[in-house]
Amino acid sequence: LSNYQISKEIYKIVTSKYGQKAVRAMVNYHTDEHLKDYHEGLAVLSKNYKKFDTIEKFALCYGSAQGLPENTSFDKTMLSQIRDILEVCEKTKHFTKKDIETVTPKDVFDYGEKNLLSAVKINYYLYKKYPNLISKVKKMAEELPIKSMADLQFHGSDLVELNGGNSGSYIKDINQYLKEKDGITSS
Repeated sequence: LSNYQISKEIYKIVTSKYGQKAVRAMVNYHTDEHLKDYHEGLAVLSKNYKKFDTIEKFALCYGSAQGLPENTSFDKTMLSQIRDILEVCEKTKHFTKKDIETVTPKDVFDYGEKNLLSAVKINYYLYKKYPNLISKVKKMAEELPIKSMADLQFHGSDLVELNGGNSGSYIKDINQYLKEKDGITSS
């Protein structure tokens, strides 16, 4: 079967009413062993199915397989969400205890609260790494004055308009200044 067909069928399974039972059966009867991009992730899901949403289930499978296969059946939005989580998983999977202590509000802002929480959860179940980071990330996210660039009252196009239609690197500079002023990043 092609990656496209496999991802389509696995998607049907994990979004179905009896997805958890189907995943357990696949693992118990070893039918998952022939699905190289899903095997290890499905084994984790068979025991922890309800702890992950659909996007996280695929990110878990692909994270354990060390990458997103080409030609999946997912739309651009779902692919982008999976890629974002996998990118954060990769950046954080080798965190040491000391690294955990240095996670900052800037990290929460840069990675995005949802992506960072998903990555922490996936890394915990794949590598048994630091579940206590979840509460720390949630607390930092609550304290962020700006949760994302979309929360700003203006957009880069507004700055261009104020400058008579001239664009330049100043837009990036202004956005960076505002993030620093609000305590999201350090200068």
